[in-house]
Amino acid sequence: MKSFHSKACLAKGMLAITSMGLLAMLLVSAIYMKDSPSINSDPGPTNIAAEENSYSCRSWRTSVSHCPSPAFESFYKTYTARASAVLRSGNFSNAQFLVHVSGPWGVGNRLTSLVSAFLIGFLTDRIVLTNYPDFYHFYDPEGLPDIHLNTYAQRLEADPRFAAEDSNLTLQCTDELPELLASGNLSRVWESKHNIMFWCQDYSLPYLLVNPVYSNILSNFFPSFEPFHDIATKVLRPSMRMQEVVNSFVKMNFIKHKQMIGVHARFLKHIPRHKVPLSAVYSSFAESLQLRLHLPDRDVGFFIATDSNHEREEIMRQIKGSTAMITAKYVYYLRSNKLEEYHTFDNPGTEESAHTDLFLLASCQHLVVTFSSSFGQVAAGLGGIPAYSVIGAPEDGWGSHVAWVAAGASSEPCPYLMKRMMEVKWDEPWAHRFRTLPSWVHYSQCHHYC
Repeated sequence: MKSFHSKACLAKGMLAITSMGLLAMLLVSAIYMKDSPSINSDPGPTNIAAEENSYSCRSWRTSVSHCPSPAFESFYKTYTARASAVLRSGNFSNAQFLVHVSGPWGVGNRLTSLVSAFLIGFLTDRIVLTNYPDFYHFYDPEGLPDIHLNTYAQRLEADPRFAAEDSNLTLQCTDELPELLASGNLSRVWESKHNIMFWCQDYSLPYLLVNPVYSNILSNFFPSFEPFHDIATKVLRPSMRMQEVVNSFVKMNFIKHKQMIGVHARFLKHIPRHKVPLSAVYSSFAESLQLRLHLPDRDVGFFIATDSNHEREEIMRQIKGSTAMITAKYVYYLRSNKLEEYHTFDNPGTEESAHTDLFLLASCQHLVVTFSSSFGQVAAGLGGIPAYSVIGAPEDGWGSHVAWVAAGASSEPCPYLMKRMMEVKWDEPWAHRFRTLPSWVHYSQCHHYC
């Protein structure tokens, strides 16, 4: 099993692309962006004020008020003010960049990679750009102007430093990346690099938490040790159009209930592909969560997001037809018949439906997600919700069990390479430091061995 997963995961994460080859690909790409805002003179937060934004930090997580710390708030304002001034001025002579490369990956992998890129940029005083497809169709980072690479491609291409191979660096998901991020002053390590291309779909942010140069400031920034949620409240703030779509659904459905239980079930993408969790496991566990709430059926709603219309119907049928309850159940889903018709980067459905599902799941108070699927983990991170994971049983080793359920201790996503790193790198100094994190075990529990 290890051999199978090692090959599959490394093939997924280690593409042999040179800095110049990747740079050329990005600069000539014509990624279509909808609703990309123009650069304006206001350096402050864009769109809706925090108190009017239903996706402010306080309303993401209703059970526990979890907002970014004052230290991170202050730092973020300083960072965005400088980045905005540079990007609006067009004078890049004293600026260094970190370009997040959005590869052919699912939404979950793209967003964990983007949040990781932002923290690296924060710590190394680099301006973060991205080539994320249709980024501003779905997101509007607080306090930043347009950060899409295409907006600045011609200007950067004309800069000899941006084109010079010796002043560029490509970071990929290699076995050496964790140690690099967990050790030393990265600003000094990359001092001669004008531009860094971050080509890694893994959630590499956790390694930074144990870097001795940054550990104190990061523990001050993120005292709850949930940096994904805190950063996401800033850089993954939904666009006004996305807010309107999600708010409309929430006001029509979720608002009727005191508590919402979200279910993200992946049936078509499972590693290993022996047995998949049955729909009965998701529905049964979701109902168990309802029982723990001690609330009548009218006060609890269920939101279902799956990659299969048939399996979604099965989950809904089982929840509504439970013999343990005699009153009506309230089950909602995003109505779309395009799961089987459209595929985006080997994932069922469209970009639009995927991002809408993501924000609706993050609007719930409780989540049941699928083990080894980054999408559910990102929904948990956006909402600040420690999720329960349904784990498909392999063919051998677990007897007759078809699935198990594990409880998450944190809302943090996990690096998909973590199990492998903890085995291969167990005795290295950075790995010893990593195991001092209170959440280190959690970080190793979301994915199979890669």
